[in-house]
Amino acid sequence: MSRTPLFLNFTGDSSRNRQMSWLLASSSRRKERRWPLVLRFWKGSIHSEVIWPVTILSAISAIVVYLNQHISSDVTLPTSIVPSLSIVVGLELVFRNQTAYARFWSGRSHFATLTTSIRCLTRHLLVLVPAPAPPDHQYDSSFTQNEGSTDSSAYKDFDGGIDVAQQPISKALEAKTIETVKIMIAMLYTVKNHLRADWGVELSSGTMMTEEGDFSWPAEYKDLLPQGFKGHEHMGLGLTLQLSTYVEKFVNTGCNLNWFNNSASAQMLAKLNELVAAYGNMEVIRLAPTPVAHLIHSKQSLGLFCCILPFAMAAEIGWWTVPLVAFVAFALYGIEGIAQWHEDPFGTDKIDINMDDLVEDARREIEVMLEAWKTQGLSGNGIFTPKLSTPFTPRAEYGTLG
Repeated sequence: MSRTPLFLNFTGDSSRNRQMSWLLASSSRRKERRWPLVLRFWKGSIHSEVIWPVTILSAISAIVVYLNQHISSDVTLPTSIVPSLSIVVGLELVFRNQTAYARFWSGRSHFATLTTSIRCLTRHLLVLVPAPAPPDHQYDSSFTQNEGSTDSSAYKDFDGGIDVAQQPISKALEAKTIETVKIMIAMLYTVKNHLRADWGVELSSGTMMTEEGDFSWPAEYKDLLPQGFKGHEHMGLGLTLQLSTYVEKFVNTGCNLNWFNNSASAQMLAKLNELVAAYGNMEVIRLAPTPVAHLIHSKQSLGLFCCILPFAMAAEIGWWTVPLVAFVAFALYGIEGIAQWHEDPFGTDKIDINMDDLVEDARREIEVMLEAWKTQGLSGNGIFTPKLSTPFTPRAEYGTLG
């Protein structure tokens, strides 16, 4: 059953008109399953991975049965060997599947840590950074702001007290804040592309070479990168780590401008460290596969067991050996195929982590918060309690921020 939040309107004819909410709109299911999972043979299944092993083992079984019935009845093995081998194969498959699923679940958990850290950083910045000025605001020429200043006099009122809520930040600092939030959104894309071996901006999917010989960056996050940004992947530096320096620099700027106290800045840097740590943990999952010796032995044990089965069954059940061996091979190689897919859970297959949808949902949330911050006015009541001429309601229809 779909877990997507729905608004249900019931009409007289008992039909349902569904309107999907925008919370988790991309990463949640959009429709009910039309067929039971037991009848699904293509989308999301691993049948394409097991069809060749099943076909080959069925052919071997047919040859064994033919030899047993027409050439020599001695082409058999005692059935007592099957239980011994089945225990070994079963234990190996259990270990293999649990280990592979642990990689999948760890990857999903670390990606959730990544998005949570970016959410928290965005919340800290947009709540603590002073509100930008409305379009018709007249700046007081008696104070100035610059991102390198360590003096908070720009925010002092006539009594000498700090009145940040009533003094908007300059256009330059407003642009710097928006740029930093966009950089944090871009970090979601850089992590996703990095885990899919799309190393850096230049090597990302959809990249094209311009007439001048430069690389054209992917449209999905090209507008989120700083003006004139240059990557250093050719020197061994990942984009995510490079972009994290921009965020830390902005936190330092906010401390110099007395936007953030020591506790707030420490929390933001801790979240930034959690983000980088989650990025590193997902790198481990991506780049450290299961030891090849274990994979070789697992494959050989599975193949040996399925090849022995027809020799132990041909004398007793005849041609029924062929479909029975095919069913056993389908079940065992299916488990092995699922484990093999879960080895690298960051791909684009249906069985992989749906990182594209998760990134789009996180981007939508942050863009709505950023738009609310930009339009909150100078009341100082918070980004979602603005004082505007018309009521402000954050909507999901905000497009990509330019």
